[in-house]
Amino acid sequence: SKGFMPKDIEKAGLIVQKAGDTVSYYDRFRNRLMIPIFDIKGRVVGFGARSLDGSEPKYLNSPDSPVYSKGNILYGLNFSKEEIKTKDSVLIVEGYMDFISCFSSGIKNVVASSGTALTMNHAKTLQRFTSNLMLVFDSDAAGSLATERSIELLKELGIYPKIVPVIGGKDPDELIRKEGPQKFLDLVKEAVPWLKYKLEAAISRHNTKEAEGKSKALRQSAAILSTEKDQIIRREYAKFIAQKLGV
Repeated sequence: SKGFMPKDIEKAGLIVQKAGDTVSYYDRFRNRLMIPIFDIKGRVVGFGARSLDGSEPKYLNSPDSPVYSKGNILYGLNFSKEEIKTKDSVLIVEGYMDFISCFSSGIKNVVASSGTALTMNHAKTLQRFTSNLMLVFDSDAAGSLATERSIELLKELGIYPKIVPVIGGKDPDELIRKEGPQKFLDLVKEAVPWLKYKLEAAISRHNTKEAEGKSKALRQSAAILSTEKDQIIRREYAKFIAQKLGV
């Protein structure tokens, strides 16, 4: 009724053609809370949609289209870019709700990767505003894996991120709602450098009370440390490993 052709609406990801039917379509998004996704200029280019009736998937995103690419767009950057420049730092969270909780609590130097892996294009976009990146991913195994992958990707660009531990909630949204924004800000102050995070993660995977576990932890830590070219940093973290493992 507004003059848009069905093929264009389909290309925008709002409707899906019925199987075996060339003229009939159905809505991609049904019974969902709709979250507009903006490009850096504030134009709506897609949607994130949260299930309201328990149907799966919990979140359904617009597919890539001529105006929307998940690998290029960071959720909320159109709102937060000036604050990121002012603070010279950015918190990278996973989900839409994490961003909304942070931003509405006054923590405005934040963007969300929208549940997708951080990409090289995401990182290059953020570099235009700051080189101080802090990863604040979920506290589950998937969040830890995403953190590890993001560290390696950012290092390729010469960016050395810090990692904010999410303690007291499964994600920033839950933490802020349960404990308040100050608790979250206190954790941001405790952000650890990427190398310390990786070493602690490697050591924690082993039972260091046993000789075998201590040996494996030491070998893995040494392998991680060997990737660092700065001799002073290597020496300081060698002390850190020695202290953690009692060797």
